[in-house]
Amino acid sequence: MGPIIPEKFGAEYLRGGDKRYPYKEFVVRDRLVRRLSIFLDVAENQILLPDNLSGSCISYCYKSQLKNTKEQVMDTILQRLNLKDSMSDSLMDVIQLEVADKGILKRFLADSIAHVGRSSSSETYAAIDYDDFSKLTRTIEEKFQKIVIMKPDSIWNRKMSLTIKIDNFQNLITSLKQYGIKTTIIKKKLPVYRFVLRK
Repeated sequence: MGPIIPEKFGAEYLRGGDKRYPYKEFVVRDRLVRRLSIFLDVAENQILLPDNLSGSCISYCYKSQLKNTKEQVMDTILQRLNLKDSMSDSLMDVIQLEVADKGILKRFLADSIAHVGRSSSSETYAAIDYDDFSKLTRTIEEKFQKIVIMKPDSIWNRKMSLTIKIDNFQNLITSLKQYGIKTTIIKKKLPVYRFVLRK
């Protein structure tokens, strides 16, 4: 693991292994809060860091013959940073997505032909092409600093191709509505993780 860098933005390079190859991952100057949110599968606003680490970036390389769990990788990083965490519930605003018109959304599902999935985002747009909808939810969470929950529906598990606007919340609502997805803000009790230095 490299030194902590006090910068606002970083980059990441990931390679997940398969049965034939070891699991490999290297992260270069990615935000610490973003890494922790990925490990814990929560939105960034559910993570509280010490002031001296709140805007910091980390770099690390992980290579193993065994695919360790993300919790094990996170524990190693926390030990290196001399951090421990505690969790408590808090009532928060969340973005709820619901399939309002399945007929519309089905038109944007990927066909059975094999394609390489892709996702991309900018300050204004986010898109997936033959990919999982979860790639969009992570981008929405990072942009609006609210966790995204989806009302259960099997269609979420299908590969799809969508492009949405994320420059403001009203545009997000409007662009998702075009795909038959209803967007609302609701209150929900969620875990908040507080990280502090070990004594």
